[in-house]
Formats: sequence, structure tokens, C-alpha cells
Amino acid sequence: MALALALFVRSAAAMGRAVAVSADSDALYLAGLYRDLFVDRVSLKTWTLQPAPSFFPDLPLFALLRAVTGHPSAALYAYAVTELSLGVLFVVAIARLLEVPGAWQTWTAALVSMSALAYFNSFGDFFHILFAPSCHASCAWVSLGCALLVARQVKADRLAPVAALAVLLLTALTAGSDRLHALYAAGLLVAFAFTAAVVRRGRGVLAANAAAVVAGVVLGGRLEGVPVWLGMTVSSFDPVAEFSWARLLHVLGFLPPPENGPDVVVLDTGLLALALVLAFGASAVAAARPRPDRRATSGALALLASSFVASVACVFFGAAFSGAYTDPWRFRYLQGLLVWPYVVLPLAWLLWRRWGARLTLALAFAALVHATGRPAPSEKMKALLEGPTFYPAHTACVDDLARRHGARFAYGDYWSARRTTELSRAGLRVLSLTWGLGVYDWIVNRGWYEKARGASAFLVLMNRLDPGSARARLGSPALVERCPGEDVWVYRGAPRSPIVP
Repeated sequence: MALALALFVRSAAAMGRAVAVSADSDALYLAGLYRDLFVDRVSLKTWTLQPAPSFFPDLPLFALLRAVTGHPSAALYAYAVTELSLGVLFVVAIARLLEVPGAWQTWTAALVSMSALAYFNSFGDFFHILFAPSCHASCAWVSLGCALLVARQVKADRLAPVAALAVLLLTALTAGSDRLHALYAAGLLVAFAFTAAVVRRGRGVLAANAAAVVAGVVLGGRLEGVPVWLGMTVSSFDPVAEFSWARLLHVLGFLPPPENGPDVVVLDTGLLALALVLAFGASAVAAARPRPDRRATSGALALLASSFVASVACVFFGAAFSGAYTDPWRFRYLQGLLVWPYVVLPLAWLLWRRWGARLTLALAFAALVHATGRPAPSEKMKALLEGPTFYPAHTACVDDLARRHGARFAYGDYWSARRTTELSRAGLRVLSLTWGLGVYDWIVNRGWYEKARGASAFLVLMNRLDPGSARARLGSPALVERCPGEDVWVYRGAPRSPIVP
């Protein structure tokens, strides 16, 4: 187990670094909320939030880690490691619920499995995003936690009011800040119905918890309006459902990996298919008449296995037929599903006592790893990993210019504005602009534009901005400086035409 722990620490550290160095403006969305609320104390009423505000559980967890670490990149690093550690704890908790003997085997299997998850998903430009906050992955963790709470009650054949209340609150808070969680909740309801139908145990418990899930979804719908009630703007996103093969094939077309990128999708989708087969088998075994001494465990196993299968189906087809899946980057809607195989497979290995079955499972995993090929960082990840994690050369250069010219504010394109703001050690606030120098009104605080309009000195980071529009809107710069990858225009005096929201 000591070797497994060492492997986990090393893999989690690599995963955390990949998340920290590659965080873009979308991934730093909650960091911006935290900075405005606790550092700059700017009103949140002028925020334009993303359609899924991710207030729970992402925001409280990130805020706690941000307060402890004192730095947004360090908080992202710790967030990724925390999610991996949560996966280990879930495997151990489920194994104990299913009465798997051998604590050291359980911990070893959990640590090795989550190490594999971290290792294989830390090389590409995209797949590691499932460990970043505000990217929908937390819905899967909350759903798994709810299934475990209900499975404990089913095993005991006794309703636990506190656990049922926890299921209600977790569902409400998560669904209230991310509509995707309603699909996971639907998967739980299907699993409850299946378990009640095939296992003559805990039907009253299942009915009560089903009511808790439904009440949680309804309450979550009410909570959606809280940000607007507080004065914030939530970006609208209202997909139109269409049950068609075209939409399904459209989603499947995004599964091939990017050109010259690691074939991680082959491994992750292969493991997902293998985990689904195992979960189907576990559901069938649990549904068969169990031995009297195993009836309680069979009920819990039936619920957990069927919740995995049903949630995968609900989330996949829901994302496909809703029309929300329009480009490869929308794969974040499905990435939470790719976490669960790394929970299912070690549990299957632990539950199978015969070494022949365990060897077969290990060989299947090895075959998928072989099909993936040797993972290697993409060129983009190589460049990011070469520099400092918390203070890239570009940010240091811009900070130096801000200090020398007395600038507290700067303008830049969306993809560099928040990252530079969060990593700045000079207290610089970089505001997002469109190519033509309009306000980029997407997950930003519009109040900052009002604060910057009277600045006597400011910088403009010209990468992805139109020079002609900049001169027409702001006038000619007093000086043009150079930082890694872009020119920086230095202005002294008020802009010709202030940029206001």
C-alpha cells in the first residue's frame, strides 16, 4: 500500500500541475468571483455569470482552498488533488458498504485506480478539465455521493431522515447552480425504481429518497433565480430538444481524439464501456435471488450499479438530444462520466475473489492502455509546463510595465485578461475586450469598466485585438512595449472614448 500511496501522490501532483498551468479564463471564472468578493470587495451585482453558475459545490470548495493557499493557481492545484482524493474515499466507502474484506487491498486498489485516472488525463490540452471547477464534473461526484447515502439506507432497510435530507439538499444546491445535475438526478430515480422492482428490500426507503430527489430538483429550479434576485445577470442558454439520429451521430463524431494529440479518448471511452458491462452484470447478479445472508448487500449493489448505468444513459442522451452539444469543447458535459469507470473497476476487482477473474480484468485494462499508446504532452502542454506554474514570464513582464508606468488597469482579449489579472503580483486588473474593442460581456464584472474609465495610465495587451479599432477608440499609445508573445501599448491620460459596459 505504501507504493500505491507514493504512486498516487506523484500522479496527483502531475495532474494538479497540469490543471494549474493550463487554466484559461473559463476555468478561472470562480477565481474572479472570489477576488471580487473577498479581495477587491467589488459588488457582485454587476457580474454576468455563465449559464451554470457552479455555486455548489465548486464555489465553496474553491473558495476554501483559495483562502488556505493564498493563490488561484495553487487553489486549482489543490482542487484537482482534492477531487482525486475524493475518488479514493468513494471507492473505500463503497467497498466497506459491500463488505469487501481486506482493508489494505481496498486502499491499494483505490489509490492505484485514481493514480491511473490522474496519469492518463494529465497530458492533453483538454481532458484534464474534468478536474477544474465550474466544468460540470462535480455533478457526477454529488450524484455518486447521493447514491451511496441511499445505498446505506437500503442495506439497513431503514430510513435515515438525516441522510434523506442530505440527499434533498445536495440535489437542490447542485441542480440549482447547474441544470446538468437534473440528468444525474433522473439516473438516480431510474436506479431507485429498478432496485425497488428487483430487490424485495427497502422499498419504503427508496420511495422516501425518490421524493427527496424530486423535491431537490424542484427546489433547485427555484434556486436558479437567486443570482438574478441578487442583481446579477445569468447568461441565457435554452437548448431545444430534438430526438434524432443526426444529433446523436453529431455527438459521436466528437469522440475521435484531436490530431497529434494523445489517444486518451480511446482509453477513457473503452473503460467506460467496460465499466458499463460490469455494472450491467452486477445489476443482474444482484437482481437474482440472493443468498439470505447476502440480501442486504445485494440491494445496495443493485442500487449503486444501476445508478451508474442509468446516469450514463440519461446524461449522454440528454446532452445529445438537447442540442447543447455543438462542438468538441462541449465534451465537458460528459466528462463527469469518465470518472466513474475508475470507481467501478477497482470495486469489480475487489468483489471478484477468484484470481482468474481479476487477471482477466487486469488484462482488459492493459489492452486498452496499449491501444491508447504511450501518452505524451501536447506541444501546448509542453510549453506551459516549462514555465513557472504561478508566475509565467508574460505576466511578470506585464507587471513590470504596470509598475514602471503607474498603471492599475489594462485591457486585453478574453483569453488573457482574467489569467493575467489572477496571476498578477502588481495588483493589475485586465479587462476583457472583443476584437473591435467592445466590452466582452461574458462571465465578467461590468463594474470594473466603470472603475477603469477615469484611469490616468493604462495598458492594452494587443494580442487578438484590432490595432485600428484601438487607435480609433483610445487614441495613439504613448509607448509600445514588447512582452512574450505580444505587443503592449502604454497609454497616459484618459482614453479618447472610454470603454463602458
